[in-house]
Amino acid sequence: SGSFSSSTSLLPSGGTKMRCFGSAREFTVGCLFYLPDENDDNIDNDDDVDDNESHIMDIASVEALNETKTWCWPSGYSAKTEFNIDSRGNLINGRYEALVSIIELRRVNHIYQHDTDYMLAGRMIKGGLVTVPYNEILVRVGGVGYDNDDTTSPGKQQRDKRKRSYQKGIGPPMALFVRTATYGNLVSLLRIKSRLIKAFQTTTTSNHLNHLPLFLITPSEGIRVLTSQLQTQLFRNLASRVNPFQNPHLINITTVDKSTPAGLEQKLEELLDLDQLGLGEGEGSDDAKSSNQNRLTPEECARLAGGFGATDESVAKLLMGALQEDTKNSKSTKRNSNVRNVHCAPSIPEATEGEEEEAENDKENEHDSNSCNF
Repeated sequence: SGSFSSSTSLLPSGGTKMRCFGSAREFTVGCLFYLPDENDDNIDNDDDVDDNESHIMDIASVEALNETKTWCWPSGYSAKTEFNIDSRGNLINGRYEALVSIIELRRVNHIYQHDTDYMLAGRMIKGGLVTVPYNEILVRVGGVGYDNDDTTSPGKQQRDKRKRSYQKGIGPPMALFVRTATYGNLVSLLRIKSRLIKAFQTTTTSNHLNHLPLFLITPSEGIRVLTSQLQTQLFRNLASRVNPFQNPHLINITTVDKSTPAGLEQKLEELLDLDQLGLGEGEGSDDAKSSNQNRLTPEECARLAGGFGATDESVAKLLMGALQEDTKNSKSTKRNSNVRNVHCAPSIPEATEGEEEEAENDKENEHDSNSCNF
């Protein structure tokens, strides 16, 4: 249940119009988090809040996030909190004076999407911008996440029954997203998911992370869901149409001649779990029938393991399954061969009494002809 502070952004509705921090080439994958709203059971609603603003609660008024010092800055403002917080956790260099509320961020996000002229970073922008700069929210990531995350089934009903907790932070990521739909970035998305699962595997949220939703988010198109069918299609293309490639950030630090402990550890964390690939929602779910169409073949899984790396446990399970299937087929082939031999054996008719007497006489004559007289 540990937590840490990190800078995030609040995108406009649908994820359009605003770019994320950094370039899409260097910062290809991001995390999505839950923020508390009036529908959370563990947050008290203010009866005096106007109905028109009931859906945009101020995070600063939420006690759980107030304790974690959730800070917000508008689009175009460079907070750089890593350089502007003192040793006691207080904002310095005018960053405290520039703070705004979450209500203000949501209000201007709406303006960016629907108005032609608006203020941005103290200037009037006539005609608007195609893409506006990111805003910044410093939140506490991690903590409890779910109060009762002991369910093992990924079904929607079980997920809805769980109560979110904001103790010590806003919880772990609830989804991952990629910023461009290239094979390199999509594979990075899968590798980041593997690292997250391994990082939280000893916590109560590990089962939740096994079923993280995956998205593509761009300022022009907004949010698109990477469905289980699309994931299976991606895996099959990687297995048959794409040349394998490593993480470019690890190529020079995980070689035989030159390697670092951190690089080798990250490479192990990025290994894919074959049991999680192309299985849809899993057995027993509402779409269990359709999930059969999304299952990868053992050959496809083997190609992914050889090309992009897979965990030892999942590879051993794949090989054991292949061995059992081979043994089963071998026994079936042998059994079918025995059946064919029985049906193809020539039948020998029974001899009649006359034929038996004639055979006995022939044996006696043969014996006399073969005997030697001295």
